[in-house]
Amino acid sequence: MQHFRTLRRFHRSTSVGATARRLGALGLGMVAVLAACSGESPVSLTDDVSKVVWSLNMDIGATTIVVDGTQQLAAMPRTIDGVAINDPLPITYTSTDTTSVTVSPAGLVTGRAITFTPTLVVASTVAGGVTLADTTLVMVTAQSHTFKTLSIQPGPFDSTRVGVGSSTFLNLTATDSNDVPLFDLAVKYQSSNPAIAQYEFGSIRGYSRGDVKIIATSTSYGVTRADTVVYTVTNPTSAEVRILGRNTGGVTPFSPLVAIIGAGGRIVFFNVGAQTNSITFDNGRGNITGGDIPSIPRFVRQQRTFPVAGTYTYKDSIGFSGTIIVLPNE
Repeated sequence: MQHFRTLRRFHRSTSVGATARRLGALGLGMVAVLAACSGESPVSLTDDVSKVVWSLNMDIGATTIVVDGTQQLAAMPRTIDGVAINDPLPITYTSTDTTSVTVSPAGLVTGRAITFTPTLVVASTVAGGVTLADTTLVMVTAQSHTFKTLSIQPGPFDSTRVGVGSSTFLNLTATDSNDVPLFDLAVKYQSSNPAIAQYEFGSIRGYSRGDVKIIATSTSYGVTRADTVVYTVTNPTSAEVRILGRNTGGVTPFSPLVAIIGAGGRIVFFNVGAQTNSITFDNGRGNITGGDIPSIPRFVRQQRTFPVAGTYTYKDSIGFSGTIIVLPNE
């Protein structure tokens, strides 16, 4: 189960994808359309899609309130094109932690106790035999503040580039009207294209090449703020594989077991094991600049370049196996 964390200095809330996984673990449904056994007839593919309910969207993705404070939520059914449907549907609101946050049948959220991690409030309904749901993150604080700014900053070296299969940290700051930093705000992150990159546990993780917008939103003390940063996902030009030389006690023989680079990139093997080791490639040896590595002394690095895209497997002298994926650059 995922644990939502809002750190004192870096806000680590949740992405839509991460929220969906959390809901699955809680058995509360998904942010996207899920199958449900409701006894109703499923939607026919021949139906007019402009009239079919495809999603349920909360008006607020994340909100911060005080103890005994309230926030009214609204959930709107929409078509596949995002057009609001005004036909009434019975909507159920649920809090995942009623000791800290309660929600009325009409969607009125009330703060009951100070929270240290966001509480999920779930809105759900059934349309055409399908269960639809969306969530709002709620933080409860002791004292109300004004809410002036919300800003996303890229992580180390202000880089907005991340490699496929890699992550880069994202930082977020907020201030009140006196420019005093605000902490412990509920913030919801969304990706304009989750297939390219998503927000996960305080960082941006790349999945495929391209540009993607990461949007952070928060409704705090009655004011809504948002900020956006654009990340570019590229093929990694290099990666380091640490040779651990063992796989006992929950430790893998290589870290990572699967390394990803783009064609023409290099893999650096770093032997941190207890003895001299070696690397022998099982396939594609002729496409690897330098070929096998017969000896890597302890605490020494050796590298190889991979000009040709493909999947390469290898073994060390102990017999442990690892994989290198070389992605095409075109």
